[in-house]
Amino acid sequence: MPTEPVYVLWPREEDYPRFVAACSDKPLPTYAEFVARAEPLVGQLRAQGAEVRIVQPDIDDMARWCRQNCGRVDTQARARYAAAVGLEEPSDKGSLN
Repeated sequence: MPTEPVYVLWPREEDYPRFVAACSDKPLPTYAEFVARAEPLVGQLRAQGAEVRIVQPDIDDMARWCRQNCGRVDTQARARYAAAVGLEEPSDKGSLN
């Protein structure tokens, strides 16, 4: 039985400093640290049978959406943004899958 995809926000390396600056919480300070933490989590989700879809955000759009819909740009708001954007896009658009 197919399950709903899991949307994972994954900023581009060149956007990562802007991503960190836009966030109201404290994401990992470097892209390398982000990747080192995110890759095993994505791998674990896939090993459990989840369909993982990577969402690469436009940083300005992400920050605006999170503030408008959640009042902040924290982990929960970014996860909601990833799901909202992921549901709007075809599965192969902007994906690293």
